[in-house]
Amino acid sequence: VDDLTALSLSWASPELMPDASCDLDSDPSMHGPHRSHSSFSGGDAARSELLRRAVGTGRGLTLRQEQVLAGAMRIRTLVASAVAKSDEQRTNLFLTACSTGDTDTVLQMLQQGYEVSSCDYDGRTGAMLAAAAGHTA
Repeated sequence: VDDLTALSLSWASPELMPDASCDLDSDPSMHGPHRSHSSFSGGDAARSELLRRAVGTGRGLTLRQEQVLAGAMRIRTLVASAVAKSDEQRTNLFLTACSTGDTDTVLQMLQQGYEVSSCDYDGRTGAMLAAAAGHTA
């Protein structure tokens, strides 16, 4: 489980953390029908790890725990989508700067740690696009 997931779970619902100090059996809000974790099964390794940690003792999840876990998974998906979109935008900015000869932007992005081997949907890197456009600087 990565840091974002652990932070999400600990913030949203401490009872999902396996080493939580709260006792699920003594907490009245945790009583109620326990559900099987089969509704969360899937091929995603991160989801499986979340379930393994959440179920921990093998007791199953309460409705509240299922809701919190589902919310954490939705947050994780939204964050991953936003990060992917941001990465795509930065890649487009970098490749456009390379192909138009905007050396200031290219140098600035490289100094900020941007990956020089980033490529577009056809596998073309910034160096390839710059060379194809006749930029040699």
